[in-house]
Amino acid sequence: MDNGKYILQYKLYVAQEVSLEERIAVLEELKKRDYREKWGYELAYLYHRIGLATKCVEECDELILWFSDGRYVKKAMELKMLHQPLTAAQEASSNSYIGKNVMTYEVNNCLINTPKDKLVILQGLDDYIVVDSDDVLMICHKSEEQRIKQFVTDVEVEKGTDYL
Repeated sequence: MDNGKYILQYKLYVAQEVSLEERIAVLEELKKRDYREKWGYELAYLYHRIGLATKCVEECDELILWFSDGRYVKKAMELKMLHQPLTAAQEASSNSYIGKNVMTYEVNNCLINTPKDKLVILQGLDDYIVVDSDDVLMICHKSEEQRIKQFVTDVEVEKGTDYL
């Protein structure tokens, strides 16, 4: 089977709302043949969704190791932090950005994920995680990153799944 067929099969499974386990099987087969950032992250996220934290973290670590930088690496770091802290080497990347329009002043060792089309100006942050999506802004001290999982649960309970 050509690698594009795995991607097509996965997209069809998503559209047909096929079980997460079956989607995982397709992405695991794709990974054996062609490891790509986007699909590696998607696989890690599916592991997260079905509660396989160890496999999620392992997949995130592998993606970070193989690709080092980029959009999906940053997303993998954020996903991993829902389950366990980043390693010292992963944190050593200091300020990590997603989004082109980030201006920082006296900002150190932060993980910053913002939309490409939004200008973000940060000042005076040290060891923070800043994640801004269309309708959610989260700012969390890195020392409290293990609480992010609880924050997500609280949002789901109090606000529903619209924000997740």
